[in-house]
Amino acid sequence: MTIYRLLGELEISHEGPLVELPGGPTLIVLAALLVNANRRMSKTELIRAAWGNDEISEAQLYKRVMAVRDLLTKIGRRDDLKTHARSDTRYAYRRNSPTPCSTGGHRSGGRPADRG
Repeated sequence: MTIYRLLGELEISHEGPLVELPGGPTLIVLAALLVNANRRMSKTELIRAAWGNDEISEAQLYKRVMAVRDLLTKIGRRDDLKTHARSDTRYAYRRNSPTPCSTGGHRSGGRPADRG
């Protein structure tokens, strides 16, 4: 079971132990996708979240998204991150979860995480 804890410092546990998370913009991209589960985020939205402006190249975002995918692959959740083609040829990314959780964490199935 995978648990995402979103309040305080971002933590992900998989089968018990905490997963080592990346830092910098990669961590911010991951956090933005978790907070916006089931919502498509445009490249511009992710760039602004991670770098604070949209003057960063899409190649930098692509590197960070690939790092997030690599992390999700390590915990058996690679298919949780989807890339969606849009009609205007830009892409949006979405982290799939049946329902977002406001308790500070959720399991990969979208149910509230156990706190304790």
